[in-house]
Amino acid sequence: MANNNLKLAETQKQQAELMRQQRALEEEKRELDLTIEKRVHASIGEIQTKARQDADEAARLRVAEKDQTIESMARTMEELKRKAEQGSQQSQGEVLELELEELLRGRFHTDLIEPVGKGERGADVMQQVNGSISQPAGIILWESKRTKAWSDGWVAKLRDDQRCGADVALIVSLALPKHVEHFDLIDGI
Repeated sequence: MANNNLKLAETQKQQAELMRQQRALEEEKRELDLTIEKRVHASIGEIQTKARQDADEAARLRVAEKDQTIESMARTMEELKRKAEQGSQQSQGEVLELELEELLRGRFHTDLIEPVGKGERGADVMQQVNGSISQPAGIILWESKRTKAWSDGWVAKLRDDQRCGADVALIVSLALPKHVEHFDLIDGI
């Protein structure tokens, strides 16, 4: 019996040790589960932060692309507007040239009034003044301007154009130099 008691005590001691080890393992498992859960939670936070940063960067890039597109469209619109205005100014200038031709033809029936072709050296209209017996008496070169501001460069250009054989060169303009009220002679023009 003493042997049985000894064996029983030994078995109980082993059983207690096993239970203690089992409890220690369960506690370690809970600690491990808690550590894993903390790491997963931290990873999820990092992933969410990274995803939020990636989404913010993608949105920022989309906004930058749209801003660039809008800026490019605004430049294109401004260029088209400028071209339309320039085309409009050119057509206004051509209308003024045609009016000048008709006015000269109406006033000077015996003179030869001819437009100077686009791209050709010269002003807008060339008037060959004819005498009483239709004998050529001289050439007048007319330049017409329909702008808001006077340019001194027009005088120099017309003087160069006059070298083609015109006796007199004239500028008809809606805009005049500051010191001119109606008409004047400026550097021979």
